[in-house]
Amino acid sequence: MIRKLKKIFVIVGAVAMFVFNIGEVNAQDITYSQPYNSPTYYNPAFVGLTLGLKTRFNYQKRWTGLAGNYYTYNFSADIADRNIPGSGGLGLIFSQDRQGMGYIQTTTIGVMPSVRIRSSYNTLFQVGATISAVNRKLDLTNAVFSSQLDPIYGNIGPSTFSDYGNESTFYADFSLGGLFQFEKGSTTGVIGFAAHHLTRPDQSFTGHTAPLEIKYVAHADFIINFMESRQFYGKARGWKLNPGFIYQRQLFMDVYQVGLNAYTSYVYFGIWYKNEAFNWDNFSNMTFMLGTNVPFTDQNRMKVMYSYDLMIHSEHGYVGPTHEISLIFEFDGVSFHKSKGTLNSMKMPNQPLECSSF
Repeated sequence: MIRKLKKIFVIVGAVAMFVFNIGEVNAQDITYSQPYNSPTYYNPAFVGLTLGLKTRFNYQKRWTGLAGNYYTYNFSADIADRNIPGSGGLGLIFSQDRQGMGYIQTTTIGVMPSVRIRSSYNTLFQVGATISAVNRKLDLTNAVFSSQLDPIYGNIGPSTFSDYGNESTFYADFSLGGLFQFEKGSTTGVIGFAAHHLTRPDQSFTGHTAPLEIKYVAHADFIINFMESRQFYGKARGWKLNPGFIYQRQLFMDVYQVGLNAYTSYVYFGIWYKNEAFNWDNFSNMTFMLGTNVPFTDQNRMKVMYSYDLMIHSEHGYVGPTHEISLIFEFDGVSFHKSKGTLNSMKMPNQPLECSSF
């Protein structure tokens, strides 16, 4: 009973922070266990970075040890265009996040254009933006408040609190990012930076001012090719390694993620460390990833990856692990326009750098 009440108080406290102290408490963006599988969510400059059409679906079930239903999913699609001078590509993004027992739900839909700047044969810059519309809903119909709780019997009846029921707010949002990509020998690298919520939109339900704080993202990763064949997806033997890191800062929250992924014989696996440093506490997580690459043809493939994210501090273990699944489809030959006599997947002498995704 005590453990059950503890979980209820966690949920009650979270709702109370959003409802009663919305002028002082600001929501933080979702952090995925597999940031490398949702690149345009973190930096819109990734739109159209590699040839073809990419679709990505990410689902995360957080803190399964808690009574609440914390989940989020993200869908994105982007297509590259090399036939319009300066064009990188065009993308779409749709995401939804649910917190607590479904009391707070955030839905986002946006469009992501990008611009491609060639600096040399083996280097390039891309700049991208996300223009989105956001809807946040607060539903306290089934909420449990302190007036309903008894230390012995638990939930003993309806609450007298009725100031809020169903609330909803809409706002526009804008994000901007850039990256630098280079290729040297068998190594490809990407270094980037993005700033989200640049307009600091008001997300309050109650009429108080609650600006969404700007989130800054810095990231870098490298793909090191140890394959015997230069063909990226084929029967070549060897390894591909993908070390990387991503840093996020939003208001008083800093999140660091650093790790290593590997690919061999159609199998992905990786291990990442994540630290979430707040003013009042310190959280560390280990994430283990396993996945597979299923090639349909030389230019079309599906990737499926699963990760298990676990807090490594015993005092926080009661929140339970986080599960995440990513489903990715890549179609290298798809583009807005077809150049006659030229395969879009080929790197021609007069074309800028074209690299495969990991």
